[in-house]
Amino acid sequence: MRNRNVEGAFHDTLRATSDSRGVYRLSGVPPGTHVLTFKGGALGFRAQPRSTLVVPGPGDVRHDVLLGTVSLEGIVMDAATRRPIVGAEVQVQSPHFAMTTTDSTGRYEFVDLTPGEHRLCAAKDGYGVLFTGSGAVLDGGATRRDLLLVVAAQFALRLRDEEGAAITAEAILSFTPAEDESGTRVSTNLRPDASGVVRYDKVLPARYVIAVRVKGYEPGRVKTQLIAGANDIDVVLRRKEGAEQPVLLEGVLRDAATGAPVAGARIEPRGTAAPYTMSDAAGRFTVRGSGERPTRVVIGRDGYGVEFAPVPAEGTFEMALRRAAELVLRVRGKDGMPHVGRLNLGINARDEGGTRIGTGITADASSTALYRRILPGRYDLTVGVDGGGKATLDVEIQPGRNEFDIDLR
Repeated sequence: MRNRNVEGAFHDTLRATSDSRGVYRLSGVPPGTHVLTFKGGALGFRAQPRSTLVVPGPGDVRHDVLLGTVSLEGIVMDAATRRPIVGAEVQVQSPHFAMTTTDSTGRYEFVDLTPGEHRLCAAKDGYGVLFTGSGAVLDGGATRRDLLLVVAAQFALRLRDEEGAAITAEAILSFTPAEDESGTRVSTNLRPDASGVVRYDKVLPARYVIAVRVKGYEPGRVKTQLIAGANDIDVVLRRKEGAEQPVLLEGVLRDAATGAPVAGARIEPRGTAAPYTMSDAAGRFTVRGSGERPTRVVIGRDGYGVEFAPVPAEGTFEMALRRAAELVLRVRGKDGMPHVGRLNLGINARDEGGTRIGTGITADASSTALYRRILPGRYDLTVGVDGGGKATLDVEIQPGRNEFDIDLR
């Protein structure tokens, strides 16, 4: 908890942690009006204003704060069928940020929001992104705001340079509806696959101007009609003059068992400012940029274990990627109900050469989360939810599919 005076010259921040009874104590608070902010537990980990404390003068002041009151709730539904949508992400974007995921009934809720109007964003794969207002959120009560999502267009955007080569660097796409069109206005960062294809399915059918920006290339613009269903779009970007950066590292990735090239792997260089790159259909990749040759690379691709590998001082880098097992987690929350939404996964191998990583995964509408980059072996797994429960497991991961039931406590 933080305390910051909003009147006068007192601008220090005081902190306290509540005990098992919920009691907190602050010392040295001068007279005046102060804003109290809280974080932790069900409130999340970003401090936000929750209450106002008035200290009239010297002496002790008791100020109780009721937390956990539902401020905003509703159901996210398909606009055509009125069926609840499970696993939709709902955000409060202003004046403060908060995020949640709809449960098995399509319901979402936010607790302890400040009174007033809030900007909401709702999104789910296969539906257009919705930006809307919350309506007037009242102090001490719940405002009901149901959200309707419309089925989106689906498209594959193929990025090529002037020579026809695939562009695999991260792209920024901005969608602007044509005049008099009520489409989706959104800008998003997307990573093409090894063939230079970007896929996206959160834009409503309409006429659009799509702006494409990729570092090292001239911006591109495409005017197109996105229809319900599949849309294929080709975009050619011209490389900027003088944008060709020197090669810092070249390499090739192969399957450790078969020797076949591994395409579509992400290679993140370490020890240099160069951006990540992707392996092509022949398993080859090139790291370009300014600065020093990378000292290490992190390589990841579904179906293979995550590799943290040192880079030789000179020559071509070659790596044989080991086939991974599939980790399947069926998750129930602290309330005993199936959990849908984001999870924190910690993987700590007990054996040398195993997988050691912390990552985020998502439990789908059936409360099932998948991770396809863990090598067979003995592991300590940690599964948790921000502000929620946590579980630890001692498991033996076998080749193939490994299924576990998780109860967060």
